[in-house]
Parts: sequence; structure tokens; C-alpha cells
Amino acid sequence: MDNYFPSILNDAIGPVMRGASSSHVAAAYRIGRLGRDYMGLDHKGGNLSRVLIEYDPNGSLEPTHDSQGSDMGLFTGLMGWDITDDRMVDARKHLEANGTDVQIAITDYGAIHPNTYKLTLTSDTESCCILAISIGGGIVEIIAIDDIKPPSLAITTRPLSGTTIPPLINILKNFPASIAFTCITDYRGASCK
Repeated sequence: MDNYFPSILNDAIGPVMRGASSSHVAAAYRIGRLGRDYMGLDHKGGNLSRVLIEYDPNGSLEPTHDSQGSDMGLFTGLMGWDITDDRMVDARKHLEANGTDVQIAITDYGAIHPNTYKLTLTSDTESCCILAISIGGGIVEIIAIDDIKPPSLAITTRPLSGTTIPPLINILKNFPASIAFTCITDYRGASCK
């Protein structure tokens, strides 16, 4: 993280969100929303048929994913709702009511960062695996999408928007791409496989 420049608004005040933890709720929300946008659910239509969330037993998310709001954040992002939506606490129920099979597994997949999220999404037509970490304050780093490892940091300090992120997603689908800040980091070992 040598090239990361702090922001008074995000690092001192934190993101706008429902508690408990920005590393758990806001980051998870952004990862879930990125997954929804990557699958193109807002412009292609359709629903997720299956969501598999994996937490590494050696990380900090395994014992706290429910109590600190990681699951709630992921489900809210996957629903496409705003991070401040009052329905957030019931997002999993809404996702399942839409016909999505939701599974949470504790799997040793070699995560070397304690806040690693592994998310496998399946729709009627495609699937993807996203490996990402929360680096604090709701900021996320994308480690791999379908085992394509972008050579730089993907950061957002504000909620992803369905109107602003699709052009970036199209780039990521075809090429490893830099988004926001350049910060070369090596997290080999964790994989979508």
C-alpha cells in the first residue's frame, strides 16, 4: 500500500453506510455491487440463480461475517440496492425470494489477506468468480475476476453506480485493467479455482 494516498473524507470520517464496520459492510457492499454489475443484471435483465460466498478459515471474516455485516453488505450489493436502503437487514431473504440459491462456505483457498472475499455468482447464462479484499474504510482491491489478475488496484471510495461502472466492467472483462489508483500488489496464492 505504499502508493495509497489518504482522504480526509474517507479515512477520517468514513463512508456513508449502515454499521457495524466499513471494512465489513461497505467493502462487502461494493464487492456485491461489482459482482451484480459484472454479471450485467441491470442491463441484460435476469436474476442470479446461485451465489456462493467463501470465507477462508484463516481470515478475519470467517468468525465475524454475520455479526459484523459482511453478508448483509454483499446481499445488498447483489440486490442492486443503495448502501443506505432500509431493507438491507433482510437482503438475503429478498435475494432468496427472487429464486437465488445462497450458500456460505468456510473454505481454505489460500487467502493471504485477512479480509478476503471469494464470491462465485451464477445466472441463467453465465458465471463468474470474484476475489477481492477490504483494505479499510470501505475501499476494496480486486485480486482476480475469473482468475484474471488485474495488475493494479481497483478502488472506490463511493458506492458503485449502475450508470458509472459498466464501462469499467467491460474493460475488465477483456483485459487486466487499472482503475483509480495504480498500486502494484502481489496476492498470489489465492485463486478463484
